[in-house]
Amino acid sequence: MHTDKSSIRQSAFARAWSFIESARALPIDRLLRFAILLALEEDARQATAGTHGLSIAILADRVAVSLEVARHSVRALRVDGLVILASKRLSRTEFFTLSETARSYIAVCLESLDDPLPLMEAKAL
Repeated sequence: MHTDKSSIRQSAFARAWSFIESARALPIDRLLRFAILLALEEDARQATAGTHGLSIAILADRVAVSLEVARHSVRALRVDGLVILASKRLSRTEFFTLSETARSYIAVCLESLDDPLPLMEAKAL
């Protein structure tokens, strides 16, 4: 049975969104939450590439690695192949050159943080 990449990607993002929603209530700090987002993004990327999504055990390992990456300020959100560094504020012009999908995904990531990273102001949406 053939499944197109679009539906695989939608499934991966649905899992990510579900996890983000459930993680909102968890007492975890901003850095760990961002590491989880990095791990979930990698899961979505692998699913889009046609490989199976990550297992919970592998996801936990990926979070640990992502946390180490985040600690060293090499933080990034990948959206549709575009890498957006989280350590810099996007200008309004840069923000609006992003695709609608990218802007929506960034908004979800920011909303999932108790103390949002300074990527942009929420009003820019």
